[in-house]
Amino acid sequence: MNIIKTQIENKDGMNVVSSRVIANELGKRHADVVNQIEKIFNDEKVRCSIIPSNYTHNGNIYKEYFLTKDGFILYMFNIQGYNDFKMAYINEFNRMETALQEMSLPSYQIVDSIQRAKKWIEEETVRQEQAKQLQEQKPLIMFANTVANSNDYIDIGTFAKLLNDKGVKIGRNKLFEMLRKMKILMWNNQPYQTFIDQEYFVVKEYVIEITHSEKLKIKTLLTGKGQIWLMEKIQKSFKRSI
Repeated sequence: MNIIKTQIENKDGMNVVSSRVIANELGKRHADVVNQIEKIFNDEKVRCSIIPSNYTHNGNIYKEYFLTKDGFILYMFNIQGYNDFKMAYINEFNRMETALQEMSLPSYQIVDSIQRAKKWIEEETVRQEQAKQLQEQKPLIMFANTVANSNDYIDIGTFAKLLNDKGVKIGRNKLFEMLRKMKILMWNNQPYQTFIDQEYFVVKEYVIEITHSEKLKIKTLLTGKGQIWLMEKIQKSFKRSI
């Protein structure tokens, strides 16, 4: 008996076998297999078991069908015989279904020792990556816990000092320049209205005395919420530039 090499592929999220593979395995003309499939699957109730397609050969377009496990069984039931071929493919469909199901299981629930080991390695990789991310985010989380409920506002110069404490070396003027480039602040160093509406910034007016007169000045201040948002945004920006 010849060894049957199963050729099942995944298409549109389903395990399927091509009508061309079936024709080749059974020693039939592909056109005859297509005609059989169209006769067998002429009922809407079973058409969901096949996926119609086309392929090109020598510049001509030909029909092709992809059969799911149910479609394959129905087709083979209708043509009779070929039991070795039929069982080889059904077994392979079952094996692939089991493999897909095990992919969603935790490693300790997988029976196959090789698949269980592979799954454990995947899980351990994810755990290590999560631990790394948590460690990287720890300073930001601590900072967030400190200022999240704060009613205090700070100016950009003070925020630049906070950034330096967190490892982002940048001065006040450079920070203003960066925020303008990021389209967070306008040319006059005042925030765009959208960021005020999101409660990241407030703008305060104050008066300074100059010779024989007073001058109204405007100061941009960060809220506690804005400090968290901007700290994370700038840290990410610095990481990308490294």
